[in-house]
Amino acid sequence: MTDIPLSRKDKSGKKLFNPQQANRLRIGCQHVDQLLTDIETILNTGFSSAAFPQYRPDVTPVRHQCIEDYIVQIRSRLIQVLKSTNIPIEQPKVSVSKAVSVRLTAISISVDELRPSYMKGYGSLNSESESELNGIVGEMQAIVKQLHQFLNETGGQNITERLSRLQQEDNNLALLSRIEDVVTRLGLVEFRGIIASILDRAEDKQFEIAVFGRVSSGKSSLLNAILETDILPVGVTPVTALPIHIGQGDEPSITVSFADRDPVKTGTEHLHEYATEQDNPSNKKRVSRIRITLPSPRLKEGIGFVDTPGLGSLATSGAAETRAYLPNADLGIVLIDSGSTLTAEDLGTIMALREAAVPVHVLISKADLLSAQDCTRLTDYVRDQIAARCGEPYPVWPVSVQSSHRYLLNQWYTDHILPFSAMAKALKEASVQRKIGLLRESVVSALQSRVEPTAPLTPEMKKNFREVEAAIRQGNGWIEEKRLETMRMSEIALSDLTGLWSILVPAIADRITSTNGHETSSDDLIWQTVMHYIQERIIPVHDLIQSLATRLQVITKGSASALAIEVSPDEQQFNSLIRDMPIFDPGDISVTFSLPVYSSLLGRNHIEKTVKDQLVRQLKPFLKSSLTDYSRLFTRWSESMIQTLERSYEDTAAQYRAQITRLQNGIDHDSDEIRNIEEEIAKLREPL
Repeated sequence: MTDIPLSRKDKSGKKLFNPQQANRLRIGCQHVDQLLTDIETILNTGFSSAAFPQYRPDVTPVRHQCIEDYIVQIRSRLIQVLKSTNIPIEQPKVSVSKAVSVRLTAISISVDELRPSYMKGYGSLNSESESELNGIVGEMQAIVKQLHQFLNETGGQNITERLSRLQQEDNNLALLSRIEDVVTRLGLVEFRGIIASILDRAEDKQFEIAVFGRVSSGKSSLLNAILETDILPVGVTPVTALPIHIGQGDEPSITVSFADRDPVKTGTEHLHEYATEQDNPSNKKRVSRIRITLPSPRLKEGIGFVDTPGLGSLATSGAAETRAYLPNADLGIVLIDSGSTLTAEDLGTIMALREAAVPVHVLISKADLLSAQDCTRLTDYVRDQIAARCGEPYPVWPVSVQSSHRYLLNQWYTDHILPFSAMAKALKEASVQRKIGLLRESVVSALQSRVEPTAPLTPEMKKNFREVEAAIRQGNGWIEEKRLETMRMSEIALSDLTGLWSILVPAIADRITSTNGHETSSDDLIWQTVMHYIQERIIPVHDLIQSLATRLQVITKGSASALAIEVSPDEQQFNSLIRDMPIFDPGDISVTFSLPVYSSLLGRNHIEKTVKDQLVRQLKPFLKSSLTDYSRLFTRWSESMIQTLERSYEDTAAQYRAQITRLQNGIDHDSDEIRNIEEEIAKLREPL
């Protein structure tokens, strides 16, 4: 215990209290102050909005004020007692936000213990009861999470700061700022999530171009030429299926994300260590993403690039599967090598981009190797073939990175990319302004419900409200259920390879038999089969999340209609959020089969058994390592998609719950309050 300095002394010159006595006196005063706080809490019971009040209010307003006056007197005496004895008053060490945060964590734990897995200890539950409990938990946890984020200014909830920063950057957000001010002052917290979402959209200014092409088609050289740099390694084999994002930065740097550890930021000279097959064979370093920042003039236009090696292999898959792998690109560039012309793989990539509603430009690289006549002929041929095979025309341009023909690349970029990016930015800005306009109407509607006379609720209206609340809670329940189900399905999908052997072994045996036992490589067959097998097993997880998005869309749309809310969710509000499913690519596969020359004499069963033994021994350890890494990425993606859907759903659901509460309870305002609210409505509707 720290000694408390006491300067006051008695007549004999001794201290009035020793340190222990002084400390006890201070603690006693603090305890009295805490009891006074308890009394204040009890007194305010009659004016509290507590769901379960502990005390019955029986104190009149006059007596209430009198008691508070006495409390003030007692507190003033407590302070005077400590001052008169020169006992210092300790300053609080715990902040209000910290104390509230701790209690929010306790609330979250208490709510979590209402899950079916806990409640089954009190008796059996049917499926409907479990769904209701999941809905209750999901609904409460979502609100607690939002409050926690608001308290700590995380999760995009530092709205005032974000608005201020964006407005300094000359963004047209004056109306949104006005709405945020009204929402904050009048306690319309249900709209904060929508404001944060609009800010997310406003902050996303980058026009992203994804570049697709086969190995050696010249993608790295093309990007280096566009960005006027030599940062991307040329003439090496990239790590397959590893996206590289390139954006604007004050200085050249790379940020490398991993499947099993924290990201690393380093200089661009280390890029080859993570992005090439030579220095990171089969992605043994477990890199999941690379982001490059460059001070390039062409990136200052808000344009970013994504190099997507490995995506071409997905062109042989179905469109529904391929869409899940595409990035959130504003434009897709398909690069075709002039020496190999158009392939089925190129056409498949174009079709996949079209299915994902991503605009496509087709570039023919190495145009400097062609005569002017041959270049024109090849460009026309590629354009005609794409139109015939894909059912619609796509723009095709010849380009080159060589100085003699660099004008082709510069002309394409200046004449087509810059105008296209400007148009895309204008569309994004229009989308933001449209969302702000819809938000204004929602806030105005909420304010009007506060000042308009509340009509008596009919039994039919009460029943309607109960049904809407039940539907909204059911949506929360589905989110909780699908979160658990996706985690379970992901684990099963990526842990069982039994079915893979049953597909691979007969196919390889057929190839061996057809060559009369002569040694032939099956690596391409194995690679394609493994890719297809894993895709087939993870697509159901993607479809499950997609079905959840569709259900949430139906609930929010139906709830808006039932509550006569004019501003309802967009048709694709939830489904459009499901993107960027991580790619599985096992890397280079090399399996050698060694069968005795007399194998054919021992029959088919012997061949298949030998093939399976050698296949499992060589391939299983390799796949186990790859799938372990991918499982982490895929699980993280699944949880991220569920969280994204949950956030969007809760942003909408919060408005509907608040509307029901207002209509059910009604709020009596005096004439001044009504006038103030009407003035706020008028200000929101004023042109800026």
